[in-house]
Amino acid sequence: MEKGEVWLYEDMDVNKIRPCVVIGNRLHAKDTDVVIAKITSHPSRNEFDIPLKYWKEYGIRDESTVRCSKLFTIKSENLKYRVGKIDTELDTIKLTIAKYIMEN
Repeated sequence: MEKGEVWLYEDMDVNKIRPCVVIGNRLHAKDTDVVIAKITSHPSRNEFDIPLKYWKEYGIRDESTVRCSKLFTIKSENLKYRVGKIDTELDTIKLTIAKYIMEN
């Protein structure tokens, strides 16, 4: 799996399958953990939410927002299947995550 890929994963908190974007997997050869950002169909709530303009092209079913303040590390086996890849807006997502981390 690569940065920017959109996967469906098992969200153990709500026992539901949800979309996410892979943010980090630098240790993928040594570790089974992956850093993800949640994707939601809810509108943006703050400056750290990125509404996806090209959600259909990324394989996402509904108009969606990446929650750059909702980062999680999960086991790669919780990723169920790949649905697409964010390319056009990935740099914006990465910059927003960096801003969120550096400001808090």
